[in-house]
Amino acid sequence: MILAVIVGLCGAILAQHYRAMILIPATLMTVAFAASAGALGMHGGSQTLLEALSVVGALQIGYFFGLVIKPVVAGRRKAQLNTA
Repeated sequence: MILAVIVGLCGAILAQHYRAMILIPATLMTVAFAASAGALGMHGGSQTLLEALSVVGALQIGYFFGLVIKPVVAGRRKAQLNTA
């Protein structure tokens, strides 16, 4: 659960700084890391697949959450700059 939250937060950070094209390489890297962790941990194939899918889902949900938050954060920064 903590891993999914951390990966989701990484997805939100990616959304703040990059365009949508970063999502594809980030997803592939996430699948590679999850698959290697499953292989090193001697997990079964179904458990490794479930882990990879949940982490990729958390990354994409975090990314889309970051896209939603981006205009809110940008508007708040712009409002702070105009007050001085």
